Amino acid sequence: MFQKVRKKFILVSVCSVFLVLFCILGTINVLNYTGVIRDADRVLSLLKEGDGIFEPRPGQDLSPEILYSTRYFTVTFSADGKAVDVDLNRIVSVTAEEALSYAETLYASDKTSGFCGAFRYGTLDLRSGGRMYLFVDCSIGLGNFYNFLASSLVIGLAGLAVVFLLIFLFSGRIMKPVAESYRKQKQFITDAGHEIKTPLTIIGADTEIIEMQTGPSEWTAGIKEQISRLASLTEKLVFLARLEEQPNIALFEFSLSDVVKESVQPFFAVAAAKGIALHTDIRDGILFTGNEEMLRRLVTLLTDNALKYTDGDAVFVSLRTEGNRRLLEVRNPASYLEEGDLDRFFERFARGDKSRNSGTGGHGIGLAVVRAIAEAHRGKIRGECKKGSAVFSVIL
Repeated sequence: MFQKVRKKFILVSVCSVFLVLFCILGTINVLNYTGVIRDADRVLSLLKEGDGIFEPRPGQDLSPEILYSTRYFTVTFSADGKAVDVDLNRIVSVTAEEALSYAETLYASDKTSGFCGAFRYGTLDLRSGGRMYLFVDCSIGLGNFYNFLASSLVIGLAGLAVVFLLIFLFSGRIMKPVAESYRKQKQFITDAGHEIKTPLTIIGADTEIIEMQTGPSEWTAGIKEQISRLASLTEKLVFLARLEEQPNIALFEFSLSDVVKESVQPFFAVAAAKGIALHTDIRDGILFTGNEEMLRRLVTLLTDNALKYTDGDAVFVSLRTEGNRRLLEVRNPASYLEEGDLDRFFERFARGDKSRNSGTGGHGIGLAVVRAIAEAHRGKIRGECKKGSAVFSVIL
């Protein structure tokens, strides 16, 4: 149990740090990229104002060196779509053939703005009906952006690895008080369970003697009933504590179909005495590798729970396969429950409608045991109320 909590703590902590780093570094990189686009679009805007000639004017928010650091070229098309001019006076890294190829590709696709390789381009519609494509070289800005992106990824991953290592090393010390408290709690339950057994046995024996001397009475019957309930509760609590303390269980292959049938069989008489029809749909030949005794207890608890808390005249138990998984389902009418999730009942001492629980003899621990057994077999359990019926499903 402690190792599971520790792993969750490490996972949540590392994921939180990852999200923070992702947001910070992602925001910085997005701002860098948009900055490159903003600067290029500003130059394109000036080129359009100058009809393809870059001439910064006084009062503009531009660096005085931008005239000498900006590299661009233009390609002009006539109204009939023919290239009539290629201006490469402000760039040396592009040939006329390459410039013409870029422009013709964009002209054919009718694109007017965006990136073409490392060039940010825009268009200017001419008075003659033609179109001019303007290309601004963004290779330096994009290069800086990609270098920072790579550096931030490396630094971010390295930082995340260091955080993971530190959390892993110190998580044991951080979780130690919690683990110690949990261990003492389980030890208390186990010790208290053993200590309670002795007085219960004595009380039961004394009650038997009283009945032998004075005969049975409603008072002795009440004492024996409460002894039985307390003994059952104590046994379940001790079972839970031991299962959580030693989660590794002995596993053997057996017929799950036979186990479910044999576990349900004694409840037919109980159901008949209550006027309830117990229906089963158990597929034959379903095998499973697990702890047979625990799974018998699981089926018994689910069936007993359904018979106790049904407000109808029928209970249904089914077992079938879905792919490579086994699905055990127990369903009973429960119109007093609200539609939706019933997973809250898997908590210890969880109860539903208190007015319906006073005479059931339950104490809200059975479904917690069921969940612990299912999880010990790496299975899943879910509860839901749909169409007026409580359905508890175990997937193994």
